[in-house]
Amino acid sequence: MSESAAKAGFPLLLRVYPPALVDSAVAACGRTEKRRRLLSARTMVYFVLAMDLFSPAPYQEVMDRLTTDLRAAELWAEETLPSRAGIFQARERLGPEPLFTLQRSVSRPIAPLGTPGAHWRGLRLMHLEQHTVDLPERASPAPRLHALAVVESSTRTVIDATVGERRTDAALLRSLGPGTLLTVPGRPFDLDRWDAITGAGAGLLWQLPLGQRPRPTPEHLCPDGSFLTRLGGRRARVLAPGVFTNLLDAQRAPTTELLGVLARTEAGGGALLEALLGAGREKGPLTSRTSDGIQQEVCGRLLVHYAIRSSDRTGAAHFPRTFPEQQGRSRLNQTALPILQH
Repeated sequence: MSESAAKAGFPLLLRVYPPALVDSAVAACGRTEKRRRLLSARTMVYFVLAMDLFSPAPYQEVMDRLTTDLRAAELWAEETLPSRAGIFQARERLGPEPLFTLQRSVSRPIAPLGTPGAHWRGLRLMHLEQHTVDLPERASPAPRLHALAVVESSTRTVIDATVGERRTDAALLRSLGPGTLLTVPGRPFDLDRWDAITGAGAGLLWQLPLGQRPRPTPEHLCPDGSFLTRLGGRRARVLAPGVFTNLLDAQRAPTTELLGVLARTEAGGGALLEALLGAGREKGPLTSRTSDGIQQEVCGRLLVHYAIRSSDRTGAAHFPRTFPEQQGRSRLNQTALPILQH
């Protein structure tokens, strides 16, 4: 993350997540308070974001710094600061749902057309990342938390994510469609996910782990050396051992170019880990002690990461400036490539 964006601090979060938008997310989850409280649901959404921004500061210091910023924005007029116990209770009342709702309402790809490495033959490049986080003791029955995310490759921006039990492809894949190509590097084959991505009209480039690479039977040999086959009963094209795609036309989706996309995706990964580490100077660990609190805190970190990324378009410089053979051509070819339909 850029130093300039990090220095913008809480005012940046207010611009990306204005009060009206936060209130809408809170209301959509039924968390709007029925009576006036010192710590409103809106304030607590901002508190969860501030936990990341000011990490690893303790609760009281985070609240003190937050209320200073809120007062400057004329969003806090109270003279009394809440107690640590009051903050705990307010976080429990809020739960994680409003933050995930806020993320879904705001997060979207941010690279403009023409950003180096952002598109390939008119398709926006996205990829799947996974990371596992060690949890504090007594935070959850499971000692580790699994997160899966769809990332915009050129800007390394997390667009959608599932955390822990929230592993539903409907939420994870909402940003995919006919104008996107999703790369799945080093993941076991998942027929349901293949169908969901293909059904959304997105292109798909899937690399299996080294130990899970079948030898499919060729049904048709393509001029570039790739071949059509069946994968779990679905038609697919094999580009190399363990590398499959639902882009079946070898002339419009050459093997060498797709393998280049895969290689550059692997080189430009790490956005999810960066988001989970947090924006604080000391990259503080997760501190929540309940399952809901952990999910709330993780989503807060994803929201802060998105805010900083969306304000810093120079993020594209972190992705390899690739596809010289495609430069100048991607703007002309906006027609979605033929993909597998089943």
